[in-house]
Amino acid sequence: VWDITTGLEVRQIKIYFDVLTSLALTPDGRFAITVSHNRTLKVWNLEQGTEECTFKGHLGKVNSVAVSPDGRFAFSASDDRTLKIWNLEKRQEERTLIGHTAKVNAVTVSSDGRFAVSASADDTLRVWDLESGKEKSAIGRSASWVRGIAITSDAKYIISCSEAHTLKVWDIERKAQERILKGHTDWVNAVAVTRDGVSAVSASDDQTLKVWNLRRGTDENVFIGHADHDDVRLRGGGERQSSHRPHRAGVRGVQRGDGRGAP
Repeated sequence: VWDITTGLEVRQIKIYFDVLTSLALTPDGRFAITVSHNRTLKVWNLEQGTEECTFKGHLGKVNSVAVSPDGRFAFSASDDRTLKIWNLEKRQEERTLIGHTAKVNAVTVSSDGRFAVSASADDTLRVWDLESGKEKSAIGRSASWVRGIAITSDAKYIISCSEAHTLKVWDIERKAQERILKGHTDWVNAVAVTRDGVSAVSASDDQTLKVWNLRRGTDENVFIGHADHDDVRLRGGGERQSSHRPHRAGVRGVQRGDGRGAP
């Protein structure tokens, strides 16, 4: 955990003996939720540097985690082909979402908390109604393994990134691909969208972050020099930054300033 103002390390938290695959922060910045190959989710108190609780229930590796805008629920995506919703206040499993036919690689939640989007190795993006727990729609065929997803704040578009070195913009209502963003030279692992929905930031194994203008479909800026970092999450207007380093060089995650994003 890092202090953004001073750039100094605040504390280290011993996370796992297993492979850490994703991390999400609660909106208030007090807690981090991590997931790993050992099929669990863990909740960490960032102020105290301690583990709060462990959630068990998945039958396969857990690949991605997201938190609802109100901080009450966590959403996990797993190799067991399911997504699970966890109640962070009651510390229990709330619901299982079933529909994908292969491992689920990523999950994210809309800014109004009404629906979630998942990406799977079955080559689909699926939109889930969180009130009913039912699938609303399946969108397109990604043609390559999607590694990260984000939703624009107006809930009209999904941005996906993949092993094909590209990002794709999907129209949720039309269930169709809007455009392809090209520029990375290696796997694109994560994407986040700005609050105004104008720009997206992508993180890649080519050791760069790229800023994209979603309206023009152009590469607006690039940040180079992440050879040692596999996941970076920034908290704009706050005091903490968290990072983890699993295996290979390259940037594995990026998170929006309000603590929300898609690893």
